[in-house]
Amino acid sequence: MQDKKGYEFTARDITDWILLHRHGNAFFRYPEWRILYDIQNAITSKTIVVSVDEHGQLHGVILGYWYKDSNTFHVANVLTDGPNRFHAMAEKLRTLYPTCKVMAQRRGKLVTYRDIDELIRMSGTLKGT
Repeated sequence: MQDKKGYEFTARDITDWILLHRHGNAFFRYPEWRILYDIQNAITSKTIVVSVDEHGQLHGVILGYWYKDSNTFHVANVLTDGPNRFHAMAEKLRTLYPTCKVMAQRRGKLVTYRDIDELIRMSGTLKGT
């Protein structure tokens, strides 16, 4: 996969980064093969967003599922290695799915947001994102 800055990452690169940085509920109890499988599918279906700095270092991943029939993007996993990375990735997500609703786990409950802007506003209280 290639990000907008031209940096290329393989599914293996992203999987290795996730294994190194995962914490909390992000990819919780996922074995390595499952992470790799989900990343490969997300690259193929264009349901992955990554955060990359100016040096080509990976700093975050949003992995999800697109439900075309309901115009909904389900955020399955989010992982960042520092604060404020989530908002930049959500902005990229908005360019891919500008009019979609968003579903995500929040405090153990599945929540539906009317759009990505609402997700960004509500995520301001998430720590480490």
